[in-house]
Amino acid sequence: MSQRLLLASRVGAVLLLLFLMLRPSLILTSQDSGTAVMYVVSDHSRSMQTPDAPGSLTRMEAQRQLLKDTDTSLSKFNDSVEIRRRKFSQSLQAWDPKQIEANGDFTSLSNCLEELLRESDSSKKVYIVLSSDGRQAAWGDDDRSPMPYAKLLAKQDTPVYTVVHGTSDVVANGLDVSLTELDITRDVFVRNVVPVQVRLKAQGASGRKVIVRVFLEAPASGESISGEMIAVPVDQQSRPVHEFICDGDSIDNLIHLDFVPQTAGEFKVAVEVAPLDGEVRLTNNRLETLIRVRKGGIRVVYFDKLRAESRWVKSITVSSRVQLDTMTVYSGDLANRNQFEDSWFKPGNVDAFIIGDVPADAIGAARLEAIRRCCRRSGAGLIMTGGIQNFGVGGYQNHRISELFPVEMAATFEQLTGEVVMYPTETGLRHSVMQIAPPNLNKDRWKDLPPLNGATLLKPLALALVQILATTENGTPLLVAHETETSRVMAFAGDSTWQWYVQRGWGATAFQRFWRQTIFWLTKKEQDSEGPVWVSAEPRDLMPGQHVDLTFGARDRQGMQLVDAAYEIIVTKPDGTTQSVLASRDGNQGIAQFTEADAPGDYLVRVEATHNGVQHGWDATRFLVNARDPELDNPSADPEMMRELANASGGSFLTSAELLERLDQWSTKGLPGHQLARIKRLNLWDNWYLLFLFAGLITFEWVLRKQNGLV
Repeated sequence: MSQRLLLASRVGAVLLLLFLMLRPSLILTSQDSGTAVMYVVSDHSRSMQTPDAPGSLTRMEAQRQLLKDTDTSLSKFNDSVEIRRRKFSQSLQAWDPKQIEANGDFTSLSNCLEELLRESDSSKKVYIVLSSDGRQAAWGDDDRSPMPYAKLLAKQDTPVYTVVHGTSDVVANGLDVSLTELDITRDVFVRNVVPVQVRLKAQGASGRKVIVRVFLEAPASGESISGEMIAVPVDQQSRPVHEFICDGDSIDNLIHLDFVPQTAGEFKVAVEVAPLDGEVRLTNNRLETLIRVRKGGIRVVYFDKLRAESRWVKSITVSSRVQLDTMTVYSGDLANRNQFEDSWFKPGNVDAFIIGDVPADAIGAARLEAIRRCCRRSGAGLIMTGGIQNFGVGGYQNHRISELFPVEMAATFEQLTGEVVMYPTETGLRHSVMQIAPPNLNKDRWKDLPPLNGATLLKPLALALVQILATTENGTPLLVAHETETSRVMAFAGDSTWQWYVQRGWGATAFQRFWRQTIFWLTKKEQDSEGPVWVSAEPRDLMPGQHVDLTFGARDRQGMQLVDAAYEIIVTKPDGTTQSVLASRDGNQGIAQFTEADAPGDYLVRVEATHNGVQHGWDATRFLVNARDPELDNPSADPEMMRELANASGGSFLTSAELLERLDQWSTKGLPGHQLARIKRLNLWDNWYLLFLFAGLITFEWVLRKQNGLV
C-alpha cells in the first residue's frame, strides 16, 4: 500500500509540474456596449451663403435640409448613444436652433477639431459628423492646418464622417476682380523708376474694361498718421496705369506698372483695380504697402578677381543708385598691375567694403589695416564673399582685420562641393537682408532660386551677437553676420549668386534685392535714420491677425549704440486707440512683438528712449494691415480637404444621401466599433493553491520514504 502511495505521489508531482510548465489559461469573452457620443457639427461661416448647392440653393439651405433629414434618423438611436449638436465658424459653439444663420466671420477647421478634442470624453466612444464647405479661411494663429488634429482624433479612435456642400470652382456673385501678390521694392531712391508687379484675377468679366492704377501717399498734415492717397499721373518716365479688355470669363495675369517718386521719405503705395459695375465684393480690389524713398549717397568699394560673380554684382549700381567702385585685383606675378585709390582708405570716404576672392597679400597689410580703421572709426561695413584664396587660406588670419569677422579664419582650405541650396533661417526670415519677395512668398522664393556652385565652409564664432541668416539644407552656415560697437560685418560662403540674375523672371530681382539690402544693412541704411533713436517694423504690410516684429535702438552723439537705454513703445491703431508693447533686449538693440494687428488700416509705432534717467529722443515708423476678407475673397468649397480629414481620422467622406443611409444603418445595427469585446485572461497555473499542492505532494512523498527507511 505504501509503495502505491509513494508512486502515486511521485506521478502526481510530475503531472502537476508538467501542467505548470505548459502555463494553461482560460479566455473569457464578454460584450460591452457602454455609452457612445455622436457630435453633429455644422458650418455657420459666411461662405455658406454661396448659392452653388444643387437646385440653386445656398450651401446653408442645403445644410439645413440635411440637418432636418438627420433628425429622423438620429431619433431612432437608443439611450446608449448621446447626440451633441454643435456649430462652428472661427470656433466651436453650442447649437441654438433659433440662430442658424451663416454669419461667422471666418472658418477655422483647425480650431473646430482642436476644441472637439478637448470637449470629447475619453471614457466614451466618440463619433463626429462634420457638415461644411471644407474651406479653411482664417488669418494669423487661427490659420493652421487641421490635419494634425484629425490624426490625433484617429489615435483616440474618434472617426470623422464629413459631408461637403458647394463646389470648388465657384465665384460668389458671379463677377469679381481681385489683386494678390503685390511685389515692389521697399527701399528706393528719389527720381528713380520703381517697378511694381501685381497679380490680377478676374471672374465673369469677359468683355469688360479693367483698369489697374498706382496711388502714392501725399505727405501727412497735422497729427494725422497717413496722408491722402493720390493717383500717380502718367508721364514719359512711368507707367502707373494699365488698361485692357478681358477676353475670357477667367483671367489670371501678372500686371507690370512703375512710377517715379519725387521726394524722400516714407510713403504708402497702393495698387487698385477699379470696381466693375455689379461687383459686390470690393475688399480684394486694393493692396497697399510702405516704401522708403532715399536721397542716395551710399559709396561701396568692391575688390575681387576677374570672375562671373564680380561682373554681375557691378549691376546693382544701375538699379539702386549705389556708387559702387569696383577694382579687379591681381595676385602673384601680376600684382604690380594693381592701382588702388588712396581716398578709399580714409575713414569717412567709403560706407562699405566688399572683399571677394582675393588673397590678403594682394591688397597689402597697410591697406587691410586702413580698412579695419575705417570700420572701427567711421563705422564702415565689411563683407567677405566665398572663394578659394580668401578667408583663412588667403592669409587674412595674419592680419588684425580678421578680428572683425564673425567666423574663424582657419588656414586650412575647406569647401562645400556640388550644388548648394541657400535656405533662410528663422532669424534670416526676419532680417532685412533676406527679404527678396513679399512676406507670404519669401520663403518659397528662396527654395526656388538656382543652387550655388559650391561654397566656402564657414565656422561661426561662439559670440552672442553672431547671427546665422542662411544655411544649407543640413544646417551648414552660408551667411553669418554680427554688429560690432561701430560697424557691421558679414561673411558669405557663396560666390555664384550671379546664377540668380541670369534666371528668367524674378531671379534677377532676387539678386538685385539681396545685394542691395546687404549693402543697406552693412551701411546701417535699412532704417534710413541717423537720429539718436531708430525703429523698424517687419513686415511692413500684412494681413489681419499677423504678428509684427519691432526692432529699435539708440545712439550717442558719436553714433555708438547705447546698450543701457530704456524704451517705451506705443502703437496707435487705426481707430486712434493706443497700446503699450513690452520691450526686451537682443544684444545692442531692443526687440518687441505686436500681436494685435487685427483691424485693417495704418498703425503708428512710436519709440521713446531714456538714458540715465534723461529723455534721449524718439522715432516713429508705420506698418499697415490690408483690408482683406479671407472668408469671401475665394469662397470656393474644398472637397479634397474634407476627404483628407475623413481619411486621416479613420472616418468616411460621404454625400448627404450616403450619410442618411449610414445613420439608418447605425440606428438598427449599431455604431461601428460601439460593441466592444472585452477579453479577460484567467491564468490556471499562476496561483497559490497549485504551489501548495505541489509542495504538499513533494512533502508527502518524502514522509513516505522516511517511514519506509528510504531516506
